[in-house]
Amino acid sequence: MRFEPEKSDGANAGLHIIHDLVLPIKKKHGDKVSFGDLWALAGACAVELAGGPEIPLELGRVDVLPAEAAVTAIRHRLTASPSSSTSTSSSDGASGQCPIKAAAAVVPPNGLLPDASQGAAHLREVFGRMGFNDREIVALSGGHTLGRCHSVRSGYDGPWTDHILKFNNAYYKNLMGCEWEERRWDGPRQYANVGDGRLMMLPTDIALKTDPLFAPIAQVVGVVERDPQLTSWSCILDLEPAKHTRTRITHKQ
Repeated sequence: MRFEPEKSDGANAGLHIIHDLVLPIKKKHGDKVSFGDLWALAGACAVELAGGPEIPLELGRVDVLPAEAAVTAIRHRLTASPSSSTSTSSSDGASGQCPIKAAAAVVPPNGLLPDASQGAAHLREVFGRMGFNDREIVALSGGHTLGRCHSVRSGYDGPWTDHILKFNNAYYKNLMGCEWEERRWDGPRQYANVGDGRLMMLPTDIALKTDPLFAPIAQVVGVVERDPQLTSWSCILDLEPAKHTRTRITHKQ
């Protein structure tokens, strides 16, 4: 998320606001803390602050520097196409690209992040490549119990729950317990609860309710407490474990 094109991917619209909020901490501590650790810690603390559980967190993530990303970009291109080695020569060591641009070469292109306008097959495609099964995909969607959509960012508008700063399973209870209809407005297709229309759901949310495999899982999670969400959030934090010793901490340290 530090490099283009993922940094400005439409699915990340508005994320720069949070990045800017934690940037002073990075500037204060410099190399003592990586962006990876800082962002992971901020997310875990946010869940706890919202009333969720304390999430086990290990430090030790190492940020990729632009120059390092440039080297990785070269190796990636050589592996993908040996013939490209003939064009790999310049003073910056990145086929004529500056390190920043070379960094972008190893960042996934736009279009691989979740698209809220899609359905169940899309969710399985996106999260399946990360190793998540149906239960974990449903649990990850439970992150929508926090916050709301802003039309000036994603184009969608409205909250999923009545208490947008409370970590609970209200998202599942609303999704599975309410009736939903397409909202009549000038924005992208989204859904409003039948009646007062104060809540919203995205097409990917409704997919959890209508898909025959997702729906039973969402129904169960809507009854139990937050363990599935905690488990999946912990999985996210350790998707790419560091290859060196990490420091296990609690958020109060």
